[in-house]
Amino acid sequence: MRYMNHMPNAEDFEVKCKHLKTALQCHEVSTEDVKCVREFVYRQPVKTIIDNKIAHLIEVKHPKRKKSEETLTSKGQAIRLDYFLRNINSERLLVCQKTFLAALKISQRNILTIGTKKAEGQIIERRGGDRRSKKYEEQKNSVKKFIGNLHASESHYNRDEEETCPESDDVDPELCDCAEEDIGLKI
Repeated sequence: MRYMNHMPNAEDFEVKCKHLKTALQCHEVSTEDVKCVREFVYRQPVKTIIDNKIAHLIEVKHPKRKKSEETLTSKGQAIRLDYFLRNINSERLLVCQKTFLAALKISQRNILTIGTKKAEGQIIERRGGDRRSKKYEEQKNSVKKFIGNLHASESHYNRDEEETCPESDDVDPELCDCAEEDIGLKI
């Protein structure tokens, strides 16, 4: 139940930022917009699907300015994220990180992880799934090949020359031939 919309009516949403910039459109986001975005993202409670939908709502950019090695921290700033929310008219609204996190009710760490994966080009989650079927495929094929190469030898129970009728005086040979033709059995 971790990946689901806990507040589908968006009652808990309020714009926390007070931006004066005209580029960010946080003040234009309504609770109906947040409700639609949450419905879009959390429609299926599967982590891989949710991550892919969130990846469509963020835009990854690499910083234009390179910092010198002395001022860089251990990791440095590798990516810059732009956050978008869709309103009811399906227009993309550029919002700040606080508004985006409040609208989707997810942590900053999850967003940064999705952003770095999108920058690397691998959004699809690789955890779970089928790992056993391909693991022993080569061994299965070698066993099948070995069994296919074995030569069959006839057992002593199944002899090449079977008699249709026993060689005894009690059974009439013509009767055996008739029974064999009618029923299709060997006596």
